[in-house]
Amino acid sequence: MLAVLRDLQGEAHPDTLRLELDLANLARLRGHLAEAQQRCEAALEGLIAARGEGDAVVAQARLELASLYREQGRCSEALDQAGRALAALDAGLGPNHKQSVTACLQAALIAAECRETPEGAELFARLRSDAGKRFASLKATLGPTNVEVLRVMVYFAEVTAQTPAARTQALERYREAEDGFLELYGDGVPSVAALRLKQGKLLEQMGQADQALRTYDRALRLLDRNLERHPIRAELLTAMGDLYRDKGRQDVARRLWQDAFRILRATYGPDHPRVEQFRKERAD
Repeated sequence: MLAVLRDLQGEAHPDTLRLELDLANLARLRGHLAEAQQRCEAALEGLIAARGEGDAVVAQARLELASLYREQGRCSEALDQAGRALAALDAGLGPNHKQSVTACLQAALIAAECRETPEGAELFARLRSDAGKRFASLKATLGPTNVEVLRVMVYFAEVTAQTPAARTQALERYREAEDGFLELYGDGVPSVAALRLKQGKLLEQMGQADQALRTYDRALRLLDRNLERHPIRAELLTAMGDLYRDKGRQDVARRLWQDAFRILRATYGPDHPRVEQFRKERAD
């Protein structure tokens, strides 16, 4: 597909470059971070040349590259890209536009992973303080049940959860977003199960293991037979297995891990880094 677009529209056409970004994300999911970085950097360079520094697509490419850098432990470069992306969106769309609000929260999450550096700690503190005002403005403009507001609320909960003293507040935001998605879509979508996975992880951090197990179980019940091999199911089974291991129920944990391993292997292939890590930590 990329070759076809290159032949029809040229390598510098925005559609070609956006597909390059999609391929970068696919490489990232497969664990090929070097390839993902190369594609993302090439797409960003081309988009800047084609559309200019202030374009929203350029800003999104910067955020994706920032996330890649953060995964590789390159915090200085990650923070630089995230900051430049947010500045461009604020200038072009305004700080309370949904893309700007989302970018603010994405940048805050990147900064949270880099808080061991002075610039990461400073940026996280500033963006976390700013996020509440931005989200309140977006919610007032679009309404509390707007799907974009609910999606941003999930990001807001993730940012809030980075501060231990605010985890109860973060849990309330996750649950508010869940209620909104259930009202819009019902309970048969993987995104609601993914949201319950986030809640369970947070409950674990809060020392509420039994409640986390119940939340994971409620999430699994949303995944019908058509979703038996969905990666979210593997994550839920893994989390439950870890909790049962901690409770001394190694037999139950092993059964859950085996089911999770089969899903991960079928989804990503036997040589994927994620599958290999799981095998080393649990399957053996």
